Amino acid sequence: MDMMNEDSCEEMLNQSQSIHEDDDTILEISTEFKDAPRQVTKVIVPFAKRAKVMDMKNLKKCCHSLIQKQLLNPVDETSVPSHSVPKEESYAKGTASFQEVYRSLPYVLSDKMKDSLSPSVALYAVLHLANDMKLRLIPQENLEDFQIRQVLDDEV
Repeated sequence: MDMMNEDSCEEMLNQSQSIHEDDDTILEISTEFKDAPRQVTKVIVPFAKRAKVMDMKNLKKCCHSLIQKQLLNPVDETSVPSHSVPKEESYAKGTASFQEVYRSLPYVLSDKMKDSLSPSVALYAVLHLANDMKLRLIPQENLEDFQIRQVLDDEV
């Protein structure tokens, strides 16, 4: 049985060699390289050795209080960036700015939470609040900031 396998393998190899005789096909790849570097340069990539710990419940509470303070200040409707409204919605009179919320957060958080705070974590908290508290996030044209508005419940 082994003899048949060896014969068939040799026959296939001879066929493939005869097919590729006219081509410049490489049948064997060398493992030795002439100009290969002896040692690859070591690249040090800084990364956190330990994950940051953030009390998201407290962060959401702080973000909520800062947004509610900003929403109390009435704003002119013409200064709010235009956006598509999915249905007839009515909004509270004021708006809040994500940049203002993010700038104010270090003053209301503990020292440990200040060190762990990043824009992405703050945005994550605001996105949770938008879902929980019926907030609309309205982008500006230059995408540097976005406005936050409170959707009022329709009374039927």
